[in-house]
Amino acid sequence: MDVSKFKIPEQWPSDAKAFASEAIGEIQELKTAMKHALVEIMSLKDTLDCSQNEIRELKSKLGTNSSNSSKPPSKDPPGTPSPTTKPTGRKQGAQKGHKGAGRKLFPPERIDHTLNIFPIECPHCMARFSKDDPVSLSMRLFHQIDLPEEIRLLVTEFRLHTIACDCGKSVSAIIPAELGNTVIGPRMKAMMALLASRFRMSKSLIQELMIDLFGEDATISTGCISEAEEEISKALEKPYQEARERIQKAEAAHVDETSWFLKHKLMWLWVAVTDTLSVFFIDPNRSQAAFERFLGQFEGFVISDRFSAYSKLSPEDRQICWAHLIRDFRKLVDRHGGAEGIGKRALEEIEVMFCLWHLYLDGEITQKKLRQEFVTIQARFGRLLRLGKKTTDPKAGTFCQKLLNLWPALWNFLRRPDILQPTNNPAEQGVRPAVIGRGLSLGSQSERGLRFVERMLTVVTSLRRQGRRILSFISEALTTFRTGSVPPSLLSIPSG
Repeated sequence: MDVSKFKIPEQWPSDAKAFASEAIGEIQELKTAMKHALVEIMSLKDTLDCSQNEIRELKSKLGTNSSNSSKPPSKDPPGTPSPTTKPTGRKQGAQKGHKGAGRKLFPPERIDHTLNIFPIECPHCMARFSKDDPVSLSMRLFHQIDLPEEIRLLVTEFRLHTIACDCGKSVSAIIPAELGNTVIGPRMKAMMALLASRFRMSKSLIQELMIDLFGEDATISTGCISEAEEEISKALEKPYQEARERIQKAEAAHVDETSWFLKHKLMWLWVAVTDTLSVFFIDPNRSQAAFERFLGQFEGFVISDRFSAYSKLSPEDRQICWAHLIRDFRKLVDRHGGAEGIGKRALEEIEVMFCLWHLYLDGEITQKKLRQEFVTIQARFGRLLRLGKKTTDPKAGTFCQKLLNLWPALWNFLRRPDILQPTNNPAEQGVRPAVIGRGLSLGSQSERGLRFVERMLTVVTSLRRQGRRILSFISEALTTFRTGSVPPSLLSIPSG
């Protein structure tokens, strides 16, 4: 009843009228107070909801580790449980039927020294053999490799003569272009560049190693090492550009990016990986424009995470990394925001999915059978994502909606298993050496250093994928650069 509309009857006694008027006033005051209280309660409820969300987010961040984020295991806080794997029931070590990987014997022409070793004593009767007694009944060969007692540098003295020409002028000889007018020869320069990049050694450590290996004859300055890096970088420019142009036309490429530094200024190191090539590129930005500067108008499939730089790509031309999605769903479980069930069921489906994928890789099921088995998995996964959209956890709802928007990009590996994989592991593995190197060197100190990193990482990782010798390639690249001849290629893989 709205007391403000209540009219006090005229026939009531004056004391009743006074009492009723006073009661109406108190009721109106109470209603006003209740309205204010309700407003405060709603405000407190909103504050409580915000606080609960903040607490959930803080707990989520506190519980972030390598299993539910992109953090490496080295950044896991103390007490983080180790990843658990289901026991296979197999014993440790090589399994029955495993083909051994013993070293083959060297051919006779490769043997430098030969030692004949005979038994000294009979283990049965304890009789000792004299040096003249034994007659060999059979012989077992065993080869051992070792370093020579002294590794000497090859020192070449150039005697640059001056002779008289018939024209009356004196002509002085110059050092051949392929050898370079430098104290350090091409193979040693290539070795220093390899130590600085592949083996992530600082210039001072390279100095120490050279002296340890070759003695005081190998004393060199840090400036000399820096000059070697600059020349090697120039020598690798054409092979690098050739590899970059080739990977821009690839059918599919695994792509990833990580931070890099130029004098403590944040840069971004991008990588694209195929079966035979790993190409690196450093850009000031981590954006769609940077991606296009790296790979141009790439028309093949891109296997990557869900980073926004790839958002312009059509879902039909992408493959989302399921290893990243595993961490995302595990994070839903660890957040305790109301989507734990969605996360757990999704992880179960992904486990079944990868079991089938490995059966396909092992040749136990055909591609047709693989796609048939995935029909039910896709249906169940789609229902999970639609349920996830309605969960009380807003972040989980947004995450599930984004995956539904990218639906074709989750399953393209089923259409083209010949060129696609369900994970972006090759790119993550490819960028890992650079991440370790960044932690040791803190990045680059100049633009020249950035180009050296791009080119050496590209050459080293590509040659390793192809099983080719790195030192020989760099030496040949340096020699051809000096003479202006055709450099070696990262695209052509020599037979044998």
